[in-house]
Amino acid sequence: MKLRKIESDSELARLARSVSRKTVNNALKGRHDAQLSTLQSIADALDCPLWVMFLVGKASADLQSPARERLIAMVHAYLQCDDASRHHVESMAAAFAAKPQKPPL
Repeated sequence: MKLRKIESDSELARLARSVSRKTVNNALKGRHDAQLSTLQSIADALDCPLWVMFLVGKASADLQSPARERLIAMVHAYLQCDDASRHHVESMAAAFAAKPQKPPL
């Protein structure tokens, strides 16, 4: 919310449209397990992929390995991109995901 300059749960709920202020507040405060559709609406309102929301709020001790640090740096860089650059990153990620992966030996 800070990166998007959204200052309140009410403002986020207004942007999410299909989610009430109370539901947004409960989801953000962890008062109950939010439905995936609620989380997706919040992610859409924040203009970020849903998976990014699962990284927010992690303790720094949980994010110390080099791979995790690279992931966080990539997510941070992605969030700083303009729309055209994000589209390019998403296209590259989709192409990589569609590429057949070799099974582990």
